[in-house]
Amino acid sequence: SRLVAMRQALLLLGTAVGTAAAAVAGAAAVRRGRMSWLGLWHARYRSRPLVMTTAAWPASSEGNILQQTVCWNDPSASSDRNVTRLCRDEESARIIFEAWRSDESIASAVSDGAVFRTEKVAYGKGSQQHGQLTSMEGGKFDGSNVGPRPGLLLCHTAVGPQDLFLRWKAEALASLGYVVLTVDVLCDPVGYAWDPTWSAAARARVMANGRALLRERMLASFSCLQAVANVDAAHIGAVGFCFGGPCVFELARCNPAALRAIVSLHGILDGEPLAPGVAKMDARVLLCHGDDDPFVPAASIDACLTQLRSVGAEWQLLTFGGVRHSFTNPAQVVLRTSCAEGGNHTQGPFHRVPRVVLSSEIFLMICCAVNRVQAIVALCYTNRSDR
Repeated sequence: SRLVAMRQALLLLGTAVGTAAAAVAGAAAVRRGRMSWLGLWHARYRSRPLVMTTAAWPASSEGNILQQTVCWNDPSASSDRNVTRLCRDEESARIIFEAWRSDESIASAVSDGAVFRTEKVAYGKGSQQHGQLTSMEGGKFDGSNVGPRPGLLLCHTAVGPQDLFLRWKAEALASLGYVVLTVDVLCDPVGYAWDPTWSAAARARVMANGRALLRERMLASFSCLQAVANVDAAHIGAVGFCFGGPCVFELARCNPAALRAIVSLHGILDGEPLAPGVAKMDARVLLCHGDDDPFVPAASIDACLTQLRSVGAEWQLLTFGGVRHSFTNPAQVVLRTSCAEGGNHTQGPFHRVPRVVLSSEIFLMICCAVNRVQAIVALCYTNRSDR
């Protein structure tokens, strides 16, 4: 037994020495200016073996999406504007595909024989909203083993609902047992919102007149998800990124009875009033915010928290020090690293490397926060009386 204990101690010592050596080498590279902490994480992240699952896009589909993106970006290329654009550029698409294929929650679900089911849905006034339903079937999600599932509304950023990043996150959340509706509040069927001018005008329309149109479209999305056959209509949650933050908040300000929780990830926060005739906010609220987000000044956060306190909401705020906007999107993170290291991408509110990052594991937990959201949206199944 003494020999075994000695062997285990030597093994632990060897592991510790190896880890320390790797950390020292990485720190030296950072000090020499050859790599940022984020670049060090990215080098390790990119070296991880890809987890190929049935959820990954087939090579032909991936090639088509990349080609569509190139055509949209290149006016000289022949392109059909009726073809859906899903990403800003080819490089961003490749980064998101890589992260998608490496998603462990998806890999775990499909390893049990489950497959994804996606369905495009047109809903809302005049069927002008263009969403997509994502769920899993088979394996542990076989209908004979599972009853109605909680539903999640997935709310898009300023680039609209036709976003490769959102399709990945919809599958990640569906792999946890939710039925996910990717929401469309801009009435964008083919990715027009990738054009900043089009997006700004569309967002201005829904935010005008006290956000009445935004509330109408979020409630239409809520009703659409509730009407899905295998959704538990009494347990609905909503997750929003960036512009999706005010979208999920506006839904919570309408206080529909079945809305159990909302999550805002680097959302644009404010203290806008509750919907007419509403006096409280029953949904639980989680705010995930980067302390250096240039789009959300301290006054906006204070206004949001003041409102949450005044209506008696149950809320939590997670603030990540030194972190800027869009920290859940690996394409944004990697491209902002390129900027910081002298790349040719436009610098802006995304370019500074989060100095909070000390290890790949910590950063992955923050960057891919929505993959950990199961503990949060599980609140959808918790009654306020049980807290």
